Amino acid sequence: KTLLLSRTSLVQPAELFVAASVGSGLKQITHANDALLAKLDMNAPETFWFDGAEGTKVQAMLIRPAQFDAKKKYPVLVLLHGGPQTMWGNSWGYRWNAQVFSAAGYATLMFNRRGSTGYSQKFTDDITNDWGGKAYVDVMKGVDASLVKFAFLDGTKMAAAGGSYG
Repeated sequence: KTLLLSRTSLVQPAELFVAASVGSGLKQITHANDALLAKLDMNAPETFWFDGAEGTKVQAMLIRPAQFDAKKKYPVLVLLHGGPQTMWGNSWGYRWNAQVFSAAGYATLMFNRRGSTGYSQKFTDDITNDWGGKAYVDVMKGVDASLVKFAFLDGTKMAAAGGSYG
């Protein structure tokens, strides 16, 4: 009658939570990272959608740099997930942590481009035998859409990072 679970987000490493009954809400029972997190300046991800290849809706997340100032321009880091059939989620990463890049002063963009999981089997399969096709177009259209949407992004200072297919 009690559910114990581990939960993370892009601003919180894994901690344990408990739900005593349906509808009771979650109660955090471990606080292993509280002292360290209190010393850090991290921004929650902002989710947005844009039209990718062939007009397909593609989901993206942006993490603003630490000590963000809306009057400044920031270099952009596009963080590309590998796989190629996986996805970026609102979860803590121990291998590719977007907060590390944002802490260094980058506006970090993450696109769940074609081939990503969680958006339908067709969306995932669209990358098969199309390596560098629709997935590439999705990323490039995502960069363009981001530069229009967020005036603080400096399109003259951009980099990309990733592993495997990224």
